[in-house]
Amino acid sequence: MKRTAQKIRKINCPYCGIQLAYKGAQRIQLGRWGLLLEHWDNWLSGSLNVQLYECPKCGKIEMFRTR
Repeated sequence: MKRTAQKIRKINCPYCGIQLAYKGAQRIQLGRWGLLLEHWDNWLSGSLNVQLYECPKCGKIEMFRTR
């Protein structure tokens, strides 16, 4: 799978109306942790690649999936 450069979006906060700050690309772990099988669900579920944006005023966070 070939990865392409992701475009940084210009998005305004729906609450404050100011531009969200780009916080970079992150991997979010999918699955859940339990007592019986502990971390097996996390290993089998994988992760989701997202771009994070944060409002510098109110802290609202927006995520967009990367491909």
